[in-house]
Amino acid sequence: MTLETFSSWLDATPISEAIKASGYIIPFAQSLHILSVAFVFSGAALLVARDFGRWGTSEPLAAWAAPLIARQRLALAVLVLTGAVLILAEPTRELVSRVLQVKVVLVALAAALAVPLARRQLAGRSAHGLSVALLGLWGVIIFAGRWIAYAS
Repeated sequence: MTLETFSSWLDATPISEAIKASGYIIPFAQSLHILSVAFVFSGAALLVARDFGRWGTSEPLAAWAAPLIARQRLALAVLVLTGAVLILAEPTRELVSRVLQVKVVLVALAAALAVPLARRQLAGRSAHGLSVALLGLWGVIIFAGRWIAYAS
């Protein structure tokens, strides 16, 4: 089955039809998705600032990072869930988009990079290069997310 065939099938499913027919699911999912991206990006920026000693230095790194990392995980889960809803809303447009495919790979890479960074920060050790790379990666993910709307 090709991706085009699968997306056409998915587009005709009852859940996809229900999402499209609803007047509130898509705007609600888009809003939550954007807020989650903003939270993940700003949290990553705070972790970079803390990693470089520019923010929150009155507390040990591990004590400071733990609650933020827990919230980052929740925001990432919301991103994945709302992203899935948005794909279900327009599978024939979304799934065949090269930009979305790149974005999904980048989000998976960001999640994979976040694990060693979180481990280092929870252990009280900084990881300057990794934290800057992760922040830059989230910047590219934001750009790709906006680009999806304009790429066809």
